[in-house]
Amino acid sequence: RRAAIRRFDRQRSRSQAPRCRSNASPRSGRPLLRGDHAADALAVVDPRSKGKIALRRCDVEWAAQRLRLRRIDRERDRKAGGRGGRGELCKRDLLRAFGLPDDDLKRPLIGIVSRFVSQKGFDLIEEAIDSIMAENVSLVALGTGEPRYEQLMADLPRRFPGRASVRIAYSDELSHKVEAGSDIFLMPSRYEPCGLNQIYSLRYGTLPVVRATGGLEDTIDESCGFKFREYTPEALTIAVRQAMAAYGE
Repeated sequence: RRAAIRRFDRQRSRSQAPRCRSNASPRSGRPLLRGDHAADALAVVDPRSKGKIALRRCDVEWAAQRLRLRRIDRERDRKAGGRGGRGELCKRDLLRAFGLPDDDLKRPLIGIVSRFVSQKGFDLIEEAIDSIMAENVSLVALGTGEPRYEQLMADLPRRFPGRASVRIAYSDELSHKVEAGSDIFLMPSRYEPCGLNQIYSLRYGTLPVVRATGGLEDTIDESCGFKFREYTPEALTIAVRQAMAAYGE
């Protein structure tokens, strides 16, 4: 950091650009540079925000979540039911926890842990669920939210018996099981300042399917998951099918 400050001072002293009127000292760049290193968040111009200043909250949220990720590493065997949080043992444990048959472990299992609200893409799920469940998949979901979407999710086990199970609740233990035992994690947010569940999924080795917005755009690429850009049920369904094809390989 000291070397960077010295380089900054040398470059600034050589610069011939006109200086703004200011009462700051010639060495006022040091606090700014140090702040860049120490700040929890930076206000930057997001290229997707059409020139508007946007406060990127990822750094703030990640600072608060680092200990949680370490805890996941320590506790995932115990909470997820298997070594490393992956494998058939975890998937079987998850299916049993949600009351689904565990006789066909080759069927892709989609997991959702979320607030059931429009911001998290549940209006999109409402339109796309028939197309998604028309595939040979199972689905488990955990969360609470708006009554409309709670009812939507609560109806899925009746509409797709033996393949869908939903818990309208908050449970830290179950959320670990969903992240660890699912094959695909669904996160089709309308907007997402940062997003953390997609990172938890990667920590467990579960492929995320996300909408390319905010922190989801920043953290997921083709090397570790699947993204769709248009906020349409067709785009969501295509992304799920791509994930299923990769799972089949």
